[in-house]
Amino acid sequence: VTGLMRRMSLDRCLPQILLRENKRRGTNHWIILTFFLVCCSILVATGGDVSVLAGVYTISFLCVMALFAFGNMLLKAKRDKLPRETKASWPVVLFAFAAVVTGLIGNIMLDPHYVEVFAIYFAAAFGVVGLMLMRIQLMRALLFMSRAALERIQATNEWIRRVVLSKMDEITKASVVYFAKGDDPAELNRAALYVLENEQTNHMRVVFAYEKEADIPERLAEHLQHIDKLYPELRIDFCAVKGSFSPELIELISQRFGVPKNYMFIGTPGDRFPHRIEELGGVRLIL
Repeated sequence: VTGLMRRMSLDRCLPQILLRENKRRGTNHWIILTFFLVCCSILVATGGDVSVLAGVYTISFLCVMALFAFGNMLLKAKRDKLPRETKASWPVVLFAFAAVVTGLIGNIMLDPHYVEVFAIYFAAAFGVVGLMLMRIQLMRALLFMSRAALERIQATNEWIRRVVLSKMDEITKASVVYFAKGDDPAELNRAALYVLENEQTNHMRVVFAYEKEADIPERLAEHLQHIDKLYPELRIDFCAVKGSFSPELIELISQRFGVPKNYMFIGTPGDRFPHRIEELGGVRLIL
């Protein structure tokens, strides 16, 4: 067994770890231990029944003998001129092969349970050898699958990134409206800071309602331009609207800019403010 498994390992039919030798005695200890564990597992699988154990070994032995005859036939067909000390004629080889197969069939018919145990261990051994012989193909398949999975993950990640960025852009581009009462820079700055600290947007529209153009504060646009430069992360647009500040004007501005009324802000009105706060449709007081 040691010689067989060593040769199969040298031919890369079994894992190379089996070739490691004991430094003190020079033995292939992994081969010995592996064979010992296989024998123990067969003992457990057969429940210690000697007749079953003998049947499994008989089938294994007869299979090996059949392979000897089959290999001899291959040598005759493929390597007929190969020098050899001992030669067997075709009738002898065919008779030996037929005799071994007959004995194999007889043992299988004697108790089919032997075949079940044998088939399990044969499949395990065949699987190990198959994996060793197809390592390169399997590794290539693994690389292909990992590459395909990675590309799929990257594509999914890119799609998620686009969707998230689109939603973030949609949220941040939604503007708010602040109705200014004058050009006090401190009050305008407080409004800008409120939007930066409390709203998920980077766009503020400042609206001033006037009856006559002379009512527009002279430095309102200048102060807003200065605040816009002071906070580069916030875009500030100025819009002067002709008309008096009223619920109707608020509705008009809401429809024109597509801004809900609860995203419109005003400062605290004075005693002479002609409207009640609840009449403004949800406009918020922020100052």
